[in-house]
Amino acid sequence: MSKVVVVLQVGNSLERAARLMRVGRIRHLPVVDEENRVVGLVTHRNLLTAWVSHGDPNHEHPTPPPTVAP
Repeated sequence: MSKVVVVLQVGNSLERAARLMRVGRIRHLPVVDEENRVVGLVTHRNLLTAWVSHGDPNHEHPTPPPTVAP
């Protein structure tokens, strides 16, 4: 096991996650907030799912969530 833990910050892109996983040859990345508390986990499977359902995560175009009429 590695002593250095590679993490994503809240708000990082899927492109960054894919790059970190590829370079580090890892399959799981903890997501941490500004106080370095773990708030989630991105897995290689998450990236594959995003790629299949929404297109290539290396060319993501975030869109704002849809608004709901009252």
